[in-house]
Amino acid sequence: MSPAIQDPMPLVRRAQKHDGWYDEQPPSRPSHDYRDSIDSLDLVSEDENGWLPGLLAGLGATVLGLGAAALVANASGARARIEEVIGGALTRHAFDGPTTTAIGIGVMLLAGAILGAAVSHLTRHVVRTMPMVIFGLLFAPALWFAVDVLVLRRFAPHAAQLAPLGATLLGAGVFGAALAFAVPLRRIARAKRRRPAENSAKNDV
Repeated sequence: MSPAIQDPMPLVRRAQKHDGWYDEQPPSRPSHDYRDSIDSLDLVSEDENGWLPGLLAGLGATVLGLGAAALVANASGARARIEEVIGGALTRHAFDGPTTTAIGIGVMLLAGAILGAAVSHLTRHVVRTMPMVIFGLLFAPALWFAVDVLVLRRFAPHAAQLAPLGATLLGAGVFGAALAFAVPLRRIARAKRRRPAENSAKNDV
């Protein structure tokens, strides 16, 4: 007696059932932890342009630069400090000494803040402090030397001769090196901005 032939239809129906099970599965999505790890690799986010950290670093660098230049000028017996020279050149000595000095300090603080913000924006992808220090030590004295030769000595030669060039170059070097404070300030700003995002991602999980 020949063996009974097995009906193949249950096997076909079983295979179709499994195929339908695969089709019904939703597409897989990356977890929050994976997305957070990808976001952590982004050193500079899209909304971080470096203006505010650079502005704060520029103000602090200007104060340090003026202080260093004043110390050297006083030690060398200079007849005037750089803020007095700048204030006198802008006002043409129309005011008394303290007013001229205050105007010079205000103008230099404003210029330092603008320059610090611009440098920080242009170097917003830099994440290490030492390259910024080296850049500032080279850039700021060269910029001040150009301003002294091309602007002060041409339009206010008498005022430019009152402040020693060595003291102002040293102050410019201190200013340029202090602009590197923009790097840790940018790092702090990114950390504060990412902390709420990480907390919200953990709450979603």
